[in-house]
Amino acid sequence: MLSLDDMAIYAAVVRAGSFTAAARALDQPLSSVSRRVQQLETALGTQLLERTTRSLRVTEAGEVFYLHCQQLVAQAEEAERALQRLKQEPSGHLRMALPFSVDDSWATAVLSGFLAKYPKISVEATLRPGGVDPDDETMDVVFSFGARPETHHPVIPLGTPHIGLFASPRYLQRAGVPQSPADLSQHEMVRLTTLPMEVYSPPLLQGLTLNYRVTTNELLMARLTCADGLGIAWLPLISCQRFVKQGTLVPLMPELHYPLPLWLIYRSANRSTPKVALLAEHMMSLLGSPGAWDALERGQSF
Repeated sequence: MLSLDDMAIYAAVVRAGSFTAAARALDQPLSSVSRRVQQLETALGTQLLERTTRSLRVTEAGEVFYLHCQQLVAQAEEAERALQRLKQEPSGHLRMALPFSVDDSWATAVLSGFLAKYPKISVEATLRPGGVDPDDETMDVVFSFGARPETHHPVIPLGTPHIGLFASPRYLQRAGVPQSPADLSQHEMVRLTTLPMEVYSPPLLQGLTLNYRVTTNELLMARLTCADGLGIAWLPLISCQRFVKQGTLVPLMPELHYPLPLWLIYRSANRSTPKVALLAEHMMSLLGSPGAWDALERGQSF
């Protein structure tokens, strides 16, 4: 089996562009670096580098092998950092930006569970209802929803919650139950501007002329005014299940539920920082498994 150390040395030579620069970066003798790469070529039975007195060129095989070396070395370094995180109690201040308000459902439970596990970490959460900048350098992590964010930073998928139509029994008793999307034009509506129906909805709900009685960028206000009978609202399922169980909200036309992927973006330089890595691991353990969101949307808890 190939030596991971030899692969790391080879990757360092390619990155540095010369044996001399790589030896200096690795703090190893030039002769040792050269010998280890030669041993690697012998073990592989192929030439990775073409050497002359003045230049160093990576062969086609060397380019392919270099890509795999980079990946393996990065994985080995991440594994070492993971072990170090187990040895040291993580601490520090973690700044996050959210494009949605955190109500009394999943988000607070996730955050509370994380802080309970790591008592020396503090969190500062900033609401950006007008939209988040995935490249915001003032934040350690940024949450986003919808299409995969375009950014040079790493992005982690956090599963796919859904949006749906809800109304209160009081409203339905007064105004009747809509049977089709076209019926919504005859009803009063509550508009949550951070999840507008004209953007985040299936084709059957597009292009409708709607009468919005309440418009807000605050999820809690949208849900409460809907529960108070002021109109039909387009809301995240997970934020409404407790109220559905209590009988204060009723789901409408469930066949029109709309998937809304959720993403976690972290600054590249902070991936090795325990607080950021641990938050990502914590959220993936709760939300990343198949069916996690479906269970939560059925009213199950973490």
